[in-house]
Amino acid sequence: MRFRVMLPCLSVAATLALVGCHADHHGAPAPAPAPAYTLGGTISGLNASGLVLADTGQTLAVTEGASSFSFGAVLTAHSSYSVTVQTQPAGQTCSVTDGTGTADSANVANVVVVCSEQAYSLGGTVSGLTTTGLVLANGAGAVSVAANATTFTFATPVA
Repeated sequence: MRFRVMLPCLSVAATLALVGCHADHHGAPAPAPAPAYTLGGTISGLNASGLVLADTGQTLAVTEGASSFSFGAVLTAHSSYSVTVQTQPAGQTCSVTDGTGTADSANVANVVVVCSEQAYSLGGTVSGLTTTGLVLANGAGAVSVAANATTFTFATPVA
């Protein structure tokens, strides 16, 4: 008789344990997790290392030469995102277009990152120039230096 009494108790206990794992305290099934959507986009012009993108506390190191990026499945429906450049690559400047928005019910893949060589002003100092006619050239760019000038700067920055 003990065997018969113990078996139904174990069976009921096992059933209650399973229900407790898959239902709330009212016996309803647990809700399904919210779907997750990826956040990413394209990259152009990246030819140096060191680019780090950021979105709401998450960072993503992007390898030199990459043409796309993805933070992975980090968005849920109606969540906002804001992709920014946290760290610029060596010798380049990158900017983000379409980096902010709110996720609908689909992956976000339209963020655009464009990188270009850093541009620097090219110029210098002059001393002892007392006459007109001095023209300095850099490739296709040229600058006329006036008499008695102490500095010059080319109009077009260089990489």
